[in-house]
Amino acid sequence: MAGKTEEAKVVFEVFDKKYAGTVDAFYLGDMLRCLGIAATNAACEKKGQTAKTGGKQLTIDEFLAIYNEFAALPAKTWGTAEDFAECLKLYDKDQNGKLILSELSTVLVNMAEKLTKDQMDELLAATGTKENEDGEIVYAEFVSKILAGPQA
Repeated sequence: MAGKTEEAKVVFEVFDKKYAGTVDAFYLGDMLRCLGIAATNAACEKKGQTAKTGGKQLTIDEFLAIYNEFAALPAKTWGTAEDFAECLKLYDKDQNGKLILSELSTVLVNMAEKLTKDQMDELLAATGTKENEDGEIVYAEFVSKILAGPQA
């Protein structure tokens, strides 16, 4: 866990844009996701994440306590690639493992933790997701790329 704590400290330092030893609580979820914890915004808000910047600052000790709490939870807490692919299967009308990209975009832009159209475009670009000639993508591959994170 010592290596993970050091990694968490590095992430904190990256988000400490003013070199003040604090990070805006608005970025709590982003910091956790950088560390491989796919926490929802709702879960982060319960731990102090704010809806807007400038509302609250987190110290390194506060962040590490929150990080360690999330890191101690089983990975299954946040869902697996199989869980997410199973959910998307609901929209797979032909049951062929593919979704029409525009339908996927509609689902992700309108679900509980909504993405903006720009965020959806950024997600597609970051994962290298391109639709085939029928406008479809293989959703299991898309989910795997998202869960693998930016380092993959």
